[in-house]
Amino acid sequence: MEVTHPTIQDLDAIMEVERSSFDPQIADSKASMEERIKIINDTFLTVRNEEEQVIGYIVGPVSDDLYLTDDLFEHIGPNPNTGGVQIILSLAIHPDARGNQIGTYLLESLEKLAIHHKRSAISLTCLEHLISYYDHLGFDNHGVAQSTYGGMTWYNMIKPLNYD
Repeated sequence: MEVTHPTIQDLDAIMEVERSSFDPQIADSKASMEERIKIINDTFLTVRNEEEQVIGYIVGPVSDDLYLTDDLFEHIGPNPNTGGVQIILSLAIHPDARGNQIGTYLLESLEKLAIHHKRSAISLTCLEHLISYYDHLGFDNHGVAQSTYGGMTWYNMIKPLNYD
């Protein structure tokens, strides 16, 4: 499995994965995803199948704050070269490709990138049924998030990064 950074030509395929992975009230807009491809491409990773179609992605900006804030879903700025906290706004795998550890592979790939850029942690929010998945991958549950994105209850999950 090869991880690559997306191009603007991947936008429609990324949106297909997004819409097939999330309920409409929390699926990100095409405009937001386009902005991420253009501005934070360095922390936007995709995986493709044998036919070179995008089947999964992970994306998020780097922040000075430990926890994800709802405003990051709408507008982001460029990432600093080093430091900060790697935020994950979205991890999505096409339904036809699930169950193959692609999400774990993308998380591990982003973690390596974050360590290379000396980020202090990886931070995301998830729904309650996903807490055990992220816990298994080394994330700590920091409790209910302030996020009200999509009118749902989210949990802060943090993974401190080690530089051994």
